[in-house]
Amino acid sequence: MIKGIIFNCYGTLVHPIKNTGATILLEKVEQEQRETIKNILLTQDKPIEDILNIYAIKDQDIREQIIQWFRTDTTALYDDAQRILNTCYNKNIPFVILSNISTDYIPDIERLIGLPYNKKKDELFTILYSCKIGYKKPELQSYQKAVEFLEKKWIQKEEIIMSWDNKKYDYAEPLKLWIPSIRLDRKNSNTDPNIQTIQNFDQLHLA
Repeated sequence: MIKGIIFNCYGTLVHPIKNTGATILLEKVEQEQRETIKNILLTQDKPIEDILNIYAIKDQDIREQIIQWFRTDTTALYDDAQRILNTCYNKNIPFVILSNISTDYIPDIERLIGLPYNKKKDELFTILYSCKIGYKKPELQSYQKAVEFLEKKWIQKEEIIMSWDNKKYDYAEPLKLWIPSIRLDRKNSNTDPNIQTIQNFDQLHLA
């Protein structure tokens, strides 16, 4: 019986962002610096201006272009995601949203989820941003923090489900913590019989 949910964010609850600003930034630095920059973006609470200063992007037009994309690249909730969040909120089913995200994208997710459900934030649910907690998926510590929140709501691991759309990030590590998982496969493309799938959240049966 599902009593608590860990949701992946982008691609699962909300439409993926273009992330054009990060693409431009990574194109403008040396290849050996790219993984370092990706890690800073996702695990350090630094606005894009600070990162541009660290890596000395001096071309003002390029700087402004990168900042513009980071500040305006917004997304939207999937319709079925809106319904499952409403169900969790109205039925008091605790949940955690676990997101690999850089600081400048937080206001957009807060606009979509944090603010509309603000009355029960931290009491019923939390949003764990990688840049705030210092760990990014698929690092095990990020999932551990999500589990810790739900366990404080008297939910056992076997009563939690991890909902995801990208096997690279959200499949193997939760299983190490004995957390069942389910793939949200909107395109019905799964070929692995060992992976439980749904095509939309309306098919997820909650307690």
